[in-house]
Formats: sequence, C-alpha cells, structure tokens
Amino acid sequence: KKLREELEKEKIRNIQSNPFRVSSYQYLLLLAQISRITFNLRSHVHQLYQKRIITIDHNSNSSGNNNKNSSSSILQVALHLRRGDACRHETTNYAQTASVLDSPPQMSNTRLCYDTQVYMNALQRILQKTNQNNPRRHIVVFLATDHSQSLIDEIKQRFPELYTSVSWKYLNYSRSIVFDYFGNNNKTKTTKSNDNNNIDISTAFIESPYNNQKPMLGESAILDIWHLSHGRVYIGHLGSRFGKVGYYQATARYNSFIPYYTVDG
Repeated sequence: KKLREELEKEKIRNIQSNPFRVSSYQYLLLLAQISRITFNLRSHVHQLYQKRIITIDHNSNSSGNNNKNSSSSILQVALHLRRGDACRHETTNYAQTASVLDSPPQMSNTRLCYDTQVYMNALQRILQKTNQNNPRRHIVVFLATDHSQSLIDEIKQRFPELYTSVSWKYLNYSRSIVFDYFGNNNKTKTTKSNDNNNIDISTAFIESPYNNQKPMLGESAILDIWHLSHGRVYIGHLGSRFGKVGYYQATARYNSFIPYYTVDG
C-alpha cells in the first residue's frame, strides 16, 4: 500500500513538472492498459471461465463473521507455476532454489523449472507478512499451471499446513489427459531422429498445423492468463512471455503496480 501511494505521488510530481514526460511507472500502466485492450474477452469466454473454475475454500467456516469474507479482507495472489511442455515434460530434476536477481536470461533451450517448494516458500512469505499486518485477512491463490489437480494434490501432501491456510482457485483442465502435446493421439506421424530419440515433429508444438489439440490449448491459455489477472500479488516467471502477459493483465485490472516475486531472477 505504501509503495503504491509513493508511486502515485511520483506520477503526480512528474505530470506537474513536465506534462509530456512519462515515468517508468506511467509507462508500465500504459503498456498494461494497451495489453488489456488487445486482450479484451467476449461474453462467452467469461461464461466459459466461470464454468471451468474450481474453488477450494478454506475460509468459509473460519469465524462466522461476514466481514471476514468481504473483498477488503481477502488478498488475491496469482501463482504461475511452470510444468508440462515448459519443462520439456520432465517431472524430476527441478531447481531447488529461486534464481538470483542478476542471473542470465533463460531462453527456451536453457530455461529452468523449479520445485514446488520454491513457489511455496514465496507464498509462505506473503502469508506471514499478511498475518503480521492484518491477521484477519485471508489469502486466495489463483493457480495457473499444467496438471492443476495433480499439483494441488502434491501441495496438499507436501505442505498440508500451508494448503489449509489459504484458499485455492484453478481451472478444470487436465493437460496430462486432454492435451496431446506430442501427438500421441494422432493417426498421422512424422518423426525424425534427434540424438537417437524419435520425436514427433508434426505435433510437438502448438504452432504445428497438424496439432489437433490447438483449440483446447489456446482456450486454456487465454483463460489461465485471465485467471492470473485477478492477483493483487504475483508469484511466478516474468522471464516468460506468458507470465508477463498475466502480470500486465493484473496491472491493468487494478490500474496499479502489482508486487511480485519471480523465481527466475
């Protein structure tokens, strides 16, 4: 809150001193609003979002005080957790710590995926600060990831106290079942040899004209970005184009700076 107030004061000072000068904060807001305009969703997409969303509410039986559930007493946290194709479908060998601030950029062939513990550490820090400032404020996590249900199950098993300390919202898509990134459900295959491994090049990427899962992949991506836009705080990857767009959408939604914690430096 204090940071937002200082940024607003800076914006006013800049306008008064030079009405044609654009500060970095104003530039961020401008970029976010342009992104929001180009991302404008139609009514049927909003209806689809409401149909797909799943809520795990750990706050409904807390105190019986209606004030507890008011919008002012809820902190919405957007959590973008990379899995699936972003991790080359690996399920092990994740980085155990977040990357340092001055770490080099992560291109597609060098990007890291991080253990769930890294994201939960960030969420735990936010929970602790929230409890210090306002013990009655409840956190709702807007989770966007591949394999949402299996990840929720992992968090429930590995971090049971944190899992029940916050509420969760995620979209009901299962990329492990519905999505065929590598064309395993396609009848037509086109493969090539790469380091003695056969790779289906016809449907390995969403851009492939042979990928029969493109409509579902596109739909889930759009809704996940919209899902992330609800966050007042952001945890995830700002080195990711997907993560950036989600962050811009949140900035535009509230027309304000969104505090963030990036695992990729």
